[in-house]
Amino acid sequence: MDWLNKKTRLKFRLPTEAEWEYAARAGSTTSRPWGDNPDDACTHANVADMSMQSTGISWLIARHKCNDGYAHVAPVGGFKANAFGLYDMMGNVQEWTCSKYSKDYKGNEMACDTTAASSLALRGGAWNTSRMFVRSASRGQYAATGRADGLGFRLARDF
Repeated sequence: MDWLNKKTRLKFRLPTEAEWEYAARAGSTTSRPWGDNPDDACTHANVADMSMQSTGISWLIARHKCNDGYAHVAPVGGFKANAFGLYDMMGNVQEWTCSKYSKDYKGNEMACDTTAASSLALRGGAWNTSRMFVRSASRGQYAATGRADGLGFRLARDF
């Protein structure tokens, strides 16, 4: 992000877990921005479903008999925006946050301190995530220096 910050003279960064969840929930009080029913995931997010049959990862689709049309990562904006106008907050790729992963997450951090972070918190679920785990409060972790095809990021900016 250093190059982007230098080029634009703005301060971009990864969001904290709390910021990410606020943006994902978009004012909703349900487990997902579209409601509580995980079976509706196919119309709102790129999740593990029947479209994955050709990938050989059939254990992921056994319980979700819909087809969102994407066996892997979908193009940005492939699904409806949430109430804040943000696309793909659920599913598609799990998104990095700048928060150190902690089992006892409280949801109230104001800033990130990634010094000596061995793993960072991930949010949002991915194309290979079961619809049951694609929800606003679902959390994961990954090595801070790791890479995977189900990981991505969204930038935040201070005003």
